Amino acid sequence: MNATTTTTGAVHRQGFVVDLPLPPSVNHRYVRTRRGGVALTARAREYQESVYAELLAQLGRVPRPWPGARLGMRVELCYPDRRRRDLDNALKALLDAVCGALGLDDSVVDYLVVQRVYRGRALARTTVWWQ
Repeated sequence: MNATTTTTGAVHRQGFVVDLPLPPSVNHRYVRTRRGGVALTARAREYQESVYAELLAQLGRVPRPWPGARLGMRVELCYPDRRRRDLDNALKALLDAVCGALGLDDSVVDYLVVQRVYRGRALARTTVWWQ
């Protein structure tokens, strides 16, 4: 799978590139309910809403892959400092939020590349494409 995108905020026929806020750690994603179940925390719900809003703001619309599409994603988690962080802790929230905004379950992601980079600004540069 190859993305057909090159610039941030651009929508192409088969994908897009977007800069999103860094996701909350999976350690802050769930809370126990009174009935013994598990629910998303307010912070996790706010993150999902912010991803949808960022897609609208940067792309002008939320793209909808065709039914049965399989996704590929490349994620650069950009951190402003070199503190120790686990990449996998941030990844689940990002996948759920992006796929949820697209109206899909994250089980449709067949290709995933994650890279940690250090820049002055905290963000998750995300490239998504489908075929």
